Amino acid sequence: MLQRQRSAQDHGYPAPAVYSGPEAYKELCLRDDIDLVYVCTDWAHHVPVALCAMEHGKHVAVEVPSANSLKECWDLVNTSERTRRHCVILENCCYDFFEMMAM
Repeated sequence: MLQRQRSAQDHGYPAPAVYSGPEAYKELCLRDDIDLVYVCTDWAHHVPVALCAMEHGKHVAVEVPSANSLKECWDLVNTSERTRRHCVILENCCYDFFEMMAM
């Protein structure tokens, strides 16, 4: 059992499902009990995971960079519009303490 699974159980939650391997995200995207997929993989997998999730009816939140080319950007936009699923870009330091103090 992984440390994060043990940690969840230690706090009274069920052990989270673990998906491993370069295409394990496809299995996750098939689940009916998931509404949103948070993509925080290596950059090369941001677009494939996001597209797969939207194609399977999931909303998507993608860490930056969301895409590595203009074509990938349009693939995300077009898939979001066609599937009517939200695809949002997350920047993990926009709302950190230092950024909020500057604002």
